[in-house]
Amino acid sequence: MSRFIFDVHDDGPIEWGETSYEFADRAEIERRVQQLVEEAQTRQKARGCSPPLTTVFVHEDGGGIVLTAYARPGEDLRLVWASG
Repeated sequence: MSRFIFDVHDDGPIEWGETSYEFADRAEIERRVQQLVEEAQTRQKARGCSPPLTTVFVHEDGGGIVLTAYARPGEDLRLVWASG
């Protein structure tokens, strides 16, 4: 299994991933990204804000970005997997 780090960017402070997680396949990574986006949007609502965009960058531990995911409130999550 590969290890991945998740960096969440919304309209608040950047939350750099400090811990890497193991996932067996893309579906597991996508579920984790969805959860992180939902958590970020919930934090923004609690602050009285509506985030214009939440972005999650998924880095392979020791490597580059393998997935960029983004969503606006009320829209479907969009996933862009790195090619190669």
